Amino acid sequence: MTRLIKLVAVFSILLLSVEAFSVEKTENKNYRGRIVQGQVIYGPTLTCEIWNDSHRPIRVMNYTYDIYFRNHMGGISLAKRTFDCRYNCRVRTHSSQVFTGPLNDGPTISANCSAFVR
Repeated sequence: MTRLIKLVAVFSILLLSVEAFSVEKTENKNYRGRIVQGQVIYGPTLTCEIWNDSHRPIRVMNYTYDIYFRNHMGGISLAKRTFDCRYNCRVRTHSSQVFTGPLNDGPTISANCSAFVR
């Protein structure tokens, strides 16, 4: 059992490290924007902290959570939750903004977040 926990922990760390350095262009050529990876802050709710390291402000259009949790059969499942940004959507230059996400009331193993920005 401890080997399984170690394996899941190593897999989660590898997955998070790969996704932390990835930035993707959107598929729709008419809509300009990009995907920025954020950092999940765990608490009663999952929150996503988005950093803007550029010299221009960015506007967050929506943000997505990939939540890995243990299902009722004991296996690991993935849930995706997407939220449209409504308040405080602008992230100033060289600063961060925290966005509220879903409740953290289940058997969450790990979570990733990303934001679609312009």
